[in-house]
Amino acid sequence: MKGQVQRFIPDLAVMLSTRKASTNRGFAAMSAKRTPLAPEPPGMTESGVPRCGPLAWFGALTPASTPQEEIVTINAASHQTAESRERGERGDAPGVALEPQSPPRALGRFASETPGWARAIRAPGVERE
Repeated sequence: MKGQVQRFIPDLAVMLSTRKASTNRGFAAMSAKRTPLAPEPPGMTESGVPRCGPLAWFGALTPASTPQEEIVTINAASHQTAESRERGERGDAPGVALEPQSPPRALGRFASETPGWARAIRAPGVERE
């Protein structure tokens, strides 16, 4: 942070907390597209690095036996919270952007990301305990 490091890939929360008080500048967001939390640097895909997405994201999971009506209720409450005036006045936590999704879209995301993570876990040098 004092000009002693030429390159650094910080968590977005770290970057957001230091960027206004330092001479550091971001040259790309480690996501496919620009983040509304720091719109200046382009996303990695925009910078020419294909298939780069968020390093972490969170979802609410329920047992497979959960009735569909309950899933719809939980999802609606999640959307309502994300879009609430109170949450909007507080703003996002540093490094967190809420992007509520439908259950089918979230399941699709799990399904599309699982093979890549499975390959990474099985890569040479990665050991199970």
